[in-house]
Amino acid sequence: MAQNQVEYHIRQDSELTFKVAAGETLYNGDLVEIKGDMTVGAAAADSEKVVGIVTAGTSGNIGYRNPAGNLVGQVGYSGDRKEVVTVLLNGHLVYAQVAGSPTVGAKVAAGAAGTYKVADPAKLESVLGLVVSVATKVANRSIILFRGR
Repeated sequence: MAQNQVEYHIRQDSELTFKVAAGETLYNGDLVEIKGDMTVGAAAADSEKVVGIVTAGTSGNIGYRNPAGNLVGQVGYSGDRKEVVTVLLNGHLVYAQVAGSPTVGAKVAAGAAGTYKVADPAKLESVLGLVVSVATKVANRSIILFRGR
């Protein structure tokens, strides 16, 4: 049985914690997009950088937009307070070497000989994923949110 309206039979390995971007306040159930290296904010309309949905956040905060007035705690998860959120991902995270100079939020496609490359903006149908982090502890590897097609 689910504990809240957002959580419903979530696979154990499909959530990840991200920092909330400065100037942003997020709530449970919000769609989020990548804003920086392992940083998320509210998704813009028709965003192509959406990574998932907020399911939880910093302990002690009230995660809902309009809580009852008698609750005690911070409302929402704030980037200005340097808080974090747990995001249910809409893909799988993989470490991969990306040819060229990938940046956070860049779309990736298949490169030569089974490799990844930064996607050609004119060929968006070939996009396989989104760069989530380039500052990783694994040499020459980026973290990609792999979505497939």
